[in-house]
Amino acid sequence: MKTSASLSPKRGLAAWTTRDLLMVAVIGLAFGVATLPMVVGYVALLGLGPIAAYATTGLHKIGPLFIAYVMRKPGAAFLLSMLTFLVITPFAPVGPAILVTGFLHGLTCEIGVAIATRYKHFTTGRMVAAGLIACAVHMLFFAVVFQVFNFELPMLIAILAVAFIGCGLAGLAAKALADVILKTGVLNNTTLGRERVKEV
Repeated sequence: MKTSASLSPKRGLAAWTTRDLLMVAVIGLAFGVATLPMVVGYVALLGLGPIAAYATTGLHKIGPLFIAYVMRKPGAAFLLSMLTFLVITPFAPVGPAILVTGFLHGLTCEIGVAIATRYKHFTTGRMVAAGLIACAVHMLFFAVVFQVFNFELPMLIAILAVAFIGCGLAGLAAKALADVILKTGVLNNTTLGRERVKEV
């Protein structure tokens, strides 16, 4: 007879399998390649002003939010973000310093997903909320650590508006993209794929 302990679901690192890690690695590589042109072009966007620069904030959060929705495991968003930026590092204008950006996007998305979904409830609204929370933590980090928000009030409002809109849309886009890819069968071995099979 099985004990209750043996029937309880694995948690934390024990919940990760080798297949899970390989899936995150492959998806991280894909997002790294897809994100590379945006990172290289970021230098040009800086010349257009802070509003254009902060408009890309949400784009960097699509990958971490995507993997969080697909894997539904603590640490997935952070791990994917770091892998993505490792791929980008050799081509980034700032070199290894770009990993700080990967760390920030991964950490803030992890916090957003943890608060909004608790890794259990991944509705569209909660995914959007995860993106918005990630943005709030991101901007708070920039304000406290880097103290970069020394702008006039209209400029500050515009920066926050484009960042929050972008991050909210990132949560929406991450879920929509995963749902589309799921139909191809590529994500069948993920938590999302297994849950959808049970629903059928």
